[in-house]
Amino acid sequence: FQSATLLRKENIRLKTEIRRLKLIEKKFGIIESELIELNKLLNSTPKQFKILITGRVLNISGGTFAKTMLIDAGLKDGIKIGQPVVSNEGLIGSIINVGPNSSRVLLLIDINSMIPIFLTQSGWPAIAQGQNGNYLKLRFLSSEAQPIIGEMIETSGHGGKFPPGISVGKVVNSSSNNLLVELSSNPQKLRFVSIIEFNKSYNKNESSGLAPLQNSKNFLDLRGFNTVN
Repeated sequence: FQSATLLRKENIRLKTEIRRLKLIEKKFGIIESELIELNKLLNSTPKQFKILITGRVLNISGGTFAKTMLIDAGLKDGIKIGQPVVSNEGLIGSIINVGPNSSRVLLLIDINSMIPIFLTQSGWPAIAQGQNGNYLKLRFLSSEAQPIIGEMIETSGHGGKFPPGISVGKVVNSSSNNLLVELSSNPQKLRFVSIIEFNKSYNKNESSGLAPLQNSKNFLDLRGFNTVN
């Protein structure tokens, strides 16, 4: 009888220890996956873009009228309104509100988001606008342009909002009335994002076309946009 009691106690102790070890294993698994994501984020950002800080995603607003993300970096970290926000796969959005310890990001999918872009294969410029859904819509694209399914689009740098060369997504529908773009990065799956330190100043004497690029070194040959009349 005493032996059976001891065995039951030992069994309970072992089960408790197994549960404790499983919790530790789960925590280590989460930490490992976060480190992998951080490593990808830090190593994938092009060298011409200086990362100001990398922050953790606190939550994502999925309301009908606003698609935003809250991150744990703010004024104390040097965050400013308008700064670009990226993941390891591409552009996420831009800072629209800054507090002492956190900031809010307007996501590309928000209908108020309009990003100057260019088609990387054909060189045509356009505007990618959020639709409060999973895709962006291409606007102000020349009637001469013929987007290719799967063609990648990047920021053009026109208008001074974003530096050129950041991945935005790819064309997934090229019908004449419905030019849609699938994002390179799904904000719903992100745990960390980086804020790019971006100097919006430019030398007007070195720029040409309807909208100046940020840096003449990164000048992009955008058909129909860079011609000086």
